[in-house]
Amino acid sequence: LKLEDILVGDVWLLGGQSNIEFPIHKLDGGSLEIASANFKNIRLFTVPQLNGPDEKKAFPRLYQWNDFFSEHYRQGYWDVCSPATVKEMSGIGYIFARRIHMATQIPIGVIDASRGGTCIETWLPLDLLKTIDTPEVKAALSDWDKKVAEFDPQKDLEARVKQFNDWSANMKKQGKEIPADRTAPTDLRPGPAMDMNRPGNCYASMIAPIAGLQIKGAIWHQGYNNALVPNGHVMYSHVFAKMIGAWRAAFNDPQMPFGIISQETEGEPQDLDNYLGKMNDEGIYIREVHYQTFLDFQKAGDKNVGFASSFDQRRAWYHPQIKIPVGERIAAWALVTQYEKPDDIRWLP
Repeated sequence: LKLEDILVGDVWLLGGQSNIEFPIHKLDGGSLEIASANFKNIRLFTVPQLNGPDEKKAFPRLYQWNDFFSEHYRQGYWDVCSPATVKEMSGIGYIFARRIHMATQIPIGVIDASRGGTCIETWLPLDLLKTIDTPEVKAALSDWDKKVAEFDPQKDLEARVKQFNDWSANMKKQGKEIPADRTAPTDLRPGPAMDMNRPGNCYASMIAPIAGLQIKGAIWHQGYNNALVPNGHVMYSHVFAKMIGAWRAAFNDPQMPFGIISQETEGEPQDLDNYLGKMNDEGIYIREVHYQTFLDFQKAGDKNVGFASSFDQRRAWYHPQIKIPVGERIAAWALVTQYEKPDDIRWLP
């Protein structure tokens, strides 16, 4: 970095799953935001998505092709915010950063440490999870221990070879050619031990490497994967407040601001006509845990935990496709409570 690239300002951490990882170029109104993203005093950073239970102290810089999305991803670099660099940034994160910067003129850094498809239990330190003495948490840890212990890399390879051979035979039977780049697997996979959703793994691989940085605050938007598990909200209620405490400890700030963005429900938006039907969806209960956790911190006198609703900003599914208002809502919380902006900026749910 050149000296003029190093700014004194506030750094905010974004955490969760694909709700917050969702890049700005896929948002409603994202193209206009990208074209307007000329902010030389905003910095963008994405934490590489590493794996494994051992707490890491560093990470590689990556600039690599993603076959699933058919585009390059740049991780592990600080970038000056511009239309060219902002495209893959978290949509909610960018909207939050640009609103804070516009209102305060303070240089703002945004660290995206989110990962699609993850459950909340992967974002806590494993040692902390082991201290939570509830049946749901103990059962989850026990299930993962069993999966790790029972995994046989050689049997896994043999099963994948058989699957490839069966597929090849079927292709030949249909008179189709097998692509040259498709060959029988030969690698031994690490299995559940390295799974991103093994309890504690994302904390060890994506939070631990940046622990100790001077973070202004964190924004959290997650819950979809836990909503897919029967009674997933029960364990969520046992661990969410503990996770907030663990992140505060990781960044050496027991009062670190923490903004919660609520979970959504699946299908059409919930209203009075379909309310009872939506009670079958775990999303509503995850949302209840988000709100109740916020209330619990408020009642305990902790004024640094915020809340923003998102479930009205969606068309279907668990994602709020209309994410720009969501980023603005959580920015309103930060402006009033962390930057002493006027109280007539509404943020309270």
